[in-house]
Amino acid sequence: MIKICFLFIFGFLTGAAGPTVRPYRANTVAQNNVIPQPKVTTGLEVKSFREWKSEKIDKVGERVLVIKEQIKSLKSQGKDDQSKNLTKDLTQEDWNLDVAKDLTVADYFVLYLSQHPSERRFQEAASKMSVSEVADLLEAYAKAIGVNRIEPQQNQGLSKTATIKPGYN
Repeated sequence: MIKICFLFIFGFLTGAAGPTVRPYRANTVAQNNVIPQPKVTTGLEVKSFREWKSEKIDKVGERVLVIKEQIKSLKSQGKDDQSKNLTKDLTQEDWNLDVAKDLTVADYFVLYLSQHPSERRFQEAASKMSVSEVADLLEAYAKAIGVNRIEPQQNQGLSKTATIKPGYN
């Protein structure tokens, strides 16, 4: 309880978004005649990989659209020198958009999860990942520790086993 109060006070003092409460609707009654309680959020919820990546793409995409509109406006006003400066910015933002579209689960882990303040960030993220996202993350981890090649070997018995060998690909 003290921890929650501290987080609320600290968030309030630093201007961070503290706990928010959805407004209560007096006329809302669930099917089983139980009045739903307002949901309290702390701002520490972990975004899924898809949410995080979509947010990054949307932010850069919005900047691209704003710059395009500014260039169009400047050209219509005959301010070609200023539009040339914005064209450089547009080129950079287009590149940023390509980078955002290419973000991987490994990027999500390094850039987002490792910086997230929640103590349960990894558990929450894992519960939101698809099987292919988990596989991508495990593959990136295997490459990071130098284990990325599996070679089948013949055992003395009839079954084959796989031995993991470090390698560079």
